[in-house]
Amino acid sequence: SIIPNFEVYKKSQIPDEYHYKSNIRIGDILFVAKAGYEIIAPGDNASIELLGDHGYDDRVESM
Repeated sequence: SIIPNFEVYKKSQIPDEYHYKSNIRIGDILFVAKAGYEIIAPGDNASIELLGDHGYDDRVESM
């Protein structure tokens, strides 16, 4: 990916280990944050320290 710290996939290229590329709820493009990063919507309060989050790759040892 040319975007640092994120992987970007077209729906047809989502790795099989994510188990949802055929799900109708998945959009045409998937952004995956690497460990230590997250994706937040504009307007979210990014100054709040989170204790955890969801959606990280369970193959990453630190997860």
